[in-house]
Amino acid sequence: MADRQSPSTTDSTAESIAAPRYPLQRKVILWTVLMISVGAFSCAIVLNGIARDAMTRSHGMYARAVSQTLASAVSGRLRDSSLDRFRELVDSVGQAPRFAFVEVVDARGDPLHRLLNDAAAWQEFEVWRQAQSGSLPVFMADALFLGDAREVAVFRAPIVSRLPETVTTRDLTHRIDDRRVEGFVVVALRDLTLPDTSERLQAAMMVVVGVICLISVPVIAWFTSRWSKPVRQLNEAVHSFGRGERPRAVPVETRDELGQLADSFNDVTERLWQTRQELRRANEQLEHQVRQRTAELERVNERLGAELRDKDKFMRAVTHDLNAPLRNIGGMTELLLIKYKTEFADDAVTKLERIAANVKVQTDLIDDLLELSRIRTKPARREEVDIEVVVRELGEQMAYDLEAKGISLTVLTPLPTVFASRNRVQQVFQNLLDNAVKYMLDSSDPRIMIGFENDGRELHFWVADTGCGIADVDLPHVTQIF
Repeated sequence: MADRQSPSTTDSTAESIAAPRYPLQRKVILWTVLMISVGAFSCAIVLNGIARDAMTRSHGMYARAVSQTLASAVSGRLRDSSLDRFRELVDSVGQAPRFAFVEVVDARGDPLHRLLNDAAAWQEFEVWRQAQSGSLPVFMADALFLGDAREVAVFRAPIVSRLPETVTTRDLTHRIDDRRVEGFVVVALRDLTLPDTSERLQAAMMVVVGVICLISVPVIAWFTSRWSKPVRQLNEAVHSFGRGERPRAVPVETRDELGQLADSFNDVTERLWQTRQELRRANEQLEHQVRQRTAELERVNERLGAELRDKDKFMRAVTHDLNAPLRNIGGMTELLLIKYKTEFADDAVTKLERIAANVKVQTDLIDDLLELSRIRTKPARREEVDIEVVVRELGEQMAYDLEAKGISLTVLTPLPTVFASRNRVQQVFQNLLDNAVKYMLDSSDPRIMIGFENDGRELHFWVADTGCGIADVDLPHVTQIF
């Protein structure tokens, strides 16, 4: 029937549908968590960089404020005795761990006072200053950061003082508006907590990201479970329908694409189920009809077999009854030829021989009747048959009828040899010759001609006569029994 399936096929299909290797919900959770993790870690890295830059800028602004404060404190005192007091102030302030070095130079760049707490930072600053080729700006816009972690901020603040009213600014090399540059204060501040603070901030952000990922897993699982629920229901319904069960309606809870898919699935599966049921009923009805027809055919075959057996019995009885007088005629003819052949005239001997030959032909025809019941199941024995010999023998058998009606028989020799049943070929030509003699009627030129044509694939034999012929309306029925 249409809805039957083999158990192995159904089981394997059920296993492949019920237990996928990678469920959809798991893949959605993994990919969502992965995207959230990547996004969160990327944001953490960016925020950590922004925070580090902010702390670095704050450190630089602090170095700038300190250097500008010291420059303001020493302004106008580079040429008097108060410079010694400023040096003492710088030395006392520079002892703080945060100061890497402090340098005070005059307007020409000659050092006036220098305090070094970090030789490595000072050496790196010297390298940078030499790279500038002495063309340092009067005012630095931003601080210079040294060290692998940019923990040392260097800022150079100019020491400026107002010009006296009696001095013209034309003679001064360094001036800014109505002020002149007396020198520079270079301050380098260290922020030893900057690397640790950056690392702690980065670690804190990673922890936050991890917490976000952990919290997002159950939330995503809950959302994906609700989202994949219609898909699971569709999967289960398809699995059930594949086993041949009546399809279960999938609940339509939303009107989005999944809801439309579930609605369409319910409609299609219901139609398929109805069609399957109709096919099942049609198959059952067809099987019932086949059983009935088979029973009828068996009864007909039994009846036909009985009729064939009766026909065989009848044919054997008829052939026995027909052969009995023919055997007597043939025996008497042979006896006359044996005993009185020398005493009879030649014409009488010839007629007796024709009688014996006709008896033999009729005996063969009667024997062929026994094979009628086996024509379609048992093919006749085939052999090489010389058509010219067959036609000559038939001419001799029918010589009396041909002479009685004055019919001339012409054979267009040579005729070929074929591989066929000799008795069947002889019957065909004999029937055609009998009909030609029978329907010659009152022809003024009674003639019968036998010949053949070869088209390269088949041999076409023909028998032509000058008799009345066959009417056009009877030509389609020539090969039928009548």
